[in-house]
Amino acid sequence: MPGTALRTWAAEFAGGTAAKAIAELNARHPWSHNDHFHSWILANLPPRRRAWRAWRA
Repeated sequence: MPGTALRTWAAEFAGGTAAKAIAELNARHPWSHNDHFHSWILANLPPRRRAWRAWRA
């Protein structure tokens, strides 16, 4: 897994200070990739998918 090396480095760098800081930042400002990119995904679907959305509404 490519991200494993970065996680290991962050956990070990400066006694884990970097990893702790990032974890605290994420705890204060949580966000969802799904919520953030939902409108972009809908705007970039092929035309046949847009018909499904109109049917659902």
